[in-house]
Amino acid sequence: MNKLLFFAALLTAGMFFTSCGDDDGLDIDSEAPVVTFNTPATGTSYAVGDTIEFSVTATDNEMLTLMTLSSNLGLNQTFTTFDSETTHTQEFNVAIIAGTPAGDYSVSMTATDATANTGESSIDLTIQ
Repeated sequence: MNKLLFFAALLTAGMFFTSCGDDDGLDIDSEAPVVTFNTPATGTSYAVGDTIEFSVTATDNEMLTLMTLSSNLGLNQTFTTFDSETTHTQEFNVAIIAGTPAGDYSVSMTATDATANTGESSIDLTIQ
């Protein structure tokens, strides 16, 4: 009986240690997307009536799922359609309308991939 219990304990321990190994063949993606503002350059100044031409590229080693634009200039938008699974360039124009207060503004783009890794880039703009 003791031999049977010893064998059962040994078998259970062996199953536990072999099932906890890192050699299961699954690689978890931990690489965040890379986000780059192509235009405009940070620190650029604009006046009321100007149009800001934005171009932002996100790349990822696996699959992009979401790009989110946010700013204290009132630019807030989500993008879910991409050029390819791993690379996307989002281009859009924003007109500076009358009544926009002069000051410094920040614009950020965050990209999220299929495993919820996020990458972000920001620029600063001045409205005169």
